[in-house]
Amino acid sequence: MSTFVVSIFSSEAKAYDAVRAFNELHMEGSISLYDTTVVKRQEGGWLEIKQRGSGAIEATGLGTLVGALLGIFGGPAGVAIGAAAGTAVGGTTALARGDASDEFLEDISKKMKPGDYAVLAEVSEKWTAPVDTRIQQLGGTVLREKRSDYVDAMMEKRAEAFKAEIEDRKQERAARKAERMEGRLDDYLFEARERLERVANRAHDRLDNTKAELQQKLDALEEQSKKAKPEVKKQIEQRIADIRKDFTERERKLSHAYELAQQALQP
Repeated sequence: MSTFVVSIFSSEAKAYDAVRAFNELHMEGSISLYDTTVVKRQEGGWLEIKQRGSGAIEATGLGTLVGALLGIFGGPAGVAIGAAAGTAVGGTTALARGDASDEFLEDISKKMKPGDYAVLAEVSEKWTAPVDTRIQQLGGTVLREKRSDYVDAMMEKRAEAFKAEIEDRKQERAARKAERMEGRLDDYLFEARERLERVANRAHDRLDNTKAELQQKLDALEEQSKKAKPEVKKQIEQRIADIRKDFTERERKLSHAYELAQQALQP
């Protein structure tokens, strides 16, 4: 399981020093760094992206965290890395927040004042001390949270609920045929099927993004392992195993959601 780390500074220069610090910690093997993004909270309160992440996956991971923060602070239309991803994975406020909890987002909004800069990072770390020490030396404040897969779990539960709703509507329609109420029940059934189809499409898209994100992270870890000292290689190998386990479970939930939806959508 990876971790979202948010480092907050009053100085732009210190924020970019922190980006370099994250990369140095990655090079020495203290952490595995997957991506960073630098943002500023403007005096008007809205968020500006100063440096986009270098990762190719924008619909998951750090992209959804950026999108969630833009949803809280506001920002120019179209600049979000994850804003489109936020709406794509859900259609509700909870889903749009991506893989971070409301409490974590609230903590960021309280700590990050107008004029402040933040470095958003996604890492794997065995200990918090390497990052905390470097960021504190730069005068920054560190907030972190383990990345959650609750969006995937919620999609699975929503698919189950919509599938059950469709089955109930079909049974009710059959029972009410004699009462000439099937027309209105057809409307209910159509609406339920339409909602389930949206869940199926979102689960399918997120599954594709999840697979691409896994490959990106494995590539980063394998490249890091090639340059690592022998004593660090074991840590990186464990991170690879943890990432694979995490993504296997996420893939299971999303695949199950998609399969449930497809079964229910059959005539």
